[in-house]
Amino acid sequence: MPDPWTIGRDHERRASADSRKSRGAFYTPRSVVEGLLRLAIPGQERLPTVVLDPTCGGGAFLLGALDRMVELGVDPDDALARVFGIDIDASAVAATRKALWAWAENHDLELNAAQTNGLDERVADGDALQGLPDHFPSPDLVVGNPPFATPLKGTVFPTAAKAFRFRYPDLFGPYTDLAGIHLWSGLRLMDQLTGGRLAFVLPQSILASRDSASLRSVIDRAAPVQALWATSEMLFEANVRVCGLVLELAGPGGSTRQSPASPILASGSQVVEIEGLTGPAPESWAAMAAQALGAPKVSLRGEPLGQMISATAGFRDEYYALAERCIERSERKPDSEDRIEARVATVGSLDPLISHWGNRATRFAKRSWDQPIALIGRQTSSSNQTDWFQQQLRPKVLLPTQSKVFEPFVDRSGLLLPVTPLLSIHADPEDLDRIAALFLAPPVVAWSYRRWFGTALSVSAIKIAARDVASIPKPTIESYWNQASSLVRECDDRPPNEV
Repeated sequence: MPDPWTIGRDHERRASADSRKSRGAFYTPRSVVEGLLRLAIPGQERLPTVVLDPTCGGGAFLLGALDRMVELGVDPDDALARVFGIDIDASAVAATRKALWAWAENHDLELNAAQTNGLDERVADGDALQGLPDHFPSPDLVVGNPPFATPLKGTVFPTAAKAFRFRYPDLFGPYTDLAGIHLWSGLRLMDQLTGGRLAFVLPQSILASRDSASLRSVIDRAAPVQALWATSEMLFEANVRVCGLVLELAGPGGSTRQSPASPILASGSQVVEIEGLTGPAPESWAAMAAQALGAPKVSLRGEPLGQMISATAGFRDEYYALAERCIERSERKPDSEDRIEARVATVGSLDPLISHWGNRATRFAKRSWDQPIALIGRQTSSSNQTDWFQQQLRPKVLLPTQSKVFEPFVDRSGLLLPVTPLLSIHADPEDLDRIAALFLAPPVVAWSYRRWFGTALSVSAIKIAARDVASIPKPTIESYWNQASSLVRECDDRPPNEV
């Protein structure tokens, strides 16, 4: 008898890598399916009556639901009658049907013609974003791994998804990906009076991305997180890190309910529940995921740093403009004395409190540089608008992003010109050491990791935007902060006019 789990996997392998990438469709590993369904169906008290996968692909989640229900005592024939699937890919629908037939054979179910037809009718062609077929009942468990297509990467974004997003203009940002849209659709497919559970594999970016902020807020009120799974491993061929959410929609009417005191957290490729977690629920989805991967709980109570700083970052225009101006210092011509020589700093040229400019090569604009500079015109009082580059030529703290810890550097001379994605933090020059000390503090690193988990390229890194810097709390004990500031100054033995 064929192994039902291999049918969907083989279906995926027959499609080209480009096709799978364009659709954002990848088969889910069996261990992830089974682990997430253990979280969604923890025991007989949570047995679903109707299981729906709205993007069923090769049927992995429906097979996992069948196995879990049988494991908990449901008769195989009864379990098979409870599963429903829908997909826009006709070949995926065919693969799911074959997988369910094979599951039935492996459980000694002899399906007559009517039962076979009924099984085929429960796995249908269509787009769940446009609603379910009329003969589908409302599910009380929605499961799956929706496509991760995003408008940012040129993947296929169906017309139905655009229309669905248009119906909820306050819920989705312009770059919300298809998985986030299916997440809200999955909750809407349930009976809003009786409610139910949803268990989805999702990209980690949904945990903290700005475009999903409103979606997270609404879901927290209507369908709080019951369990969350995170992993640092790459489990899919797609170059994306994933997580898993189990949400519970409350009835009647999806009315507001309280989150569980402590949601279940799990980690690893086997979706292993983390034991011994106590205390209040983490403050956000990102914090839950970070805690699942071992990040400590941190509470910072100070006033926001934005009261004493401003933070900026260059964007694409500044990057390319700087690339056009950048030259090697040895190439500077004598007739350029009327312009300021700014030293171009990249993320790779900085370490905590140390600049390696001129001492080691760095890469920028697709080439290697030894002493990259840019010649910037001097600001005059008659200028109507200050040039972005001129704005940067003042004392500041430079802060690399996409790093495991913060690596601030105090630019005392104000002659460093940051390359995107370096952040520039401006403040009173007397406060720059205090700001650097704050970013070097382990509690601030841990707090930031929890808050923005899922947005960095690496699961162990922190990605922070200029607008986020202002929200970091200041230390509450001034004497300690001043001591840390003095230590920063002692570590910096540069002459005042040196970078």
